[in-house]
Amino acid sequence: YIRRQLIYDYPEQLFADKGVMAIEHADFEGVERLAQVLGGEIVSTFDTPDKVRLGKCDLIEEVMIGEDKLIK
Repeated sequence: YIRRQLIYDYPEQLFADKGVMAIEHADFEGVERLAQVLGGEIVSTFDTPDKVRLGKCDLIEEVMIGEDKLIK
């Protein structure tokens, strides 16, 4: 789950419980690129979650560069 804004702890935990990593503060170019690379689609609502095409990858790593967290 990739969001351009803050993700609160409880929703993030719900995603984690289902094996979904939540990524917050992504820029729009990054979101578009990830959707393309991972085979998912960009949606603005979860009104019909069964119709959303989810992307998938084998590994996500969070790395620190200086004081910044980056997703690799």
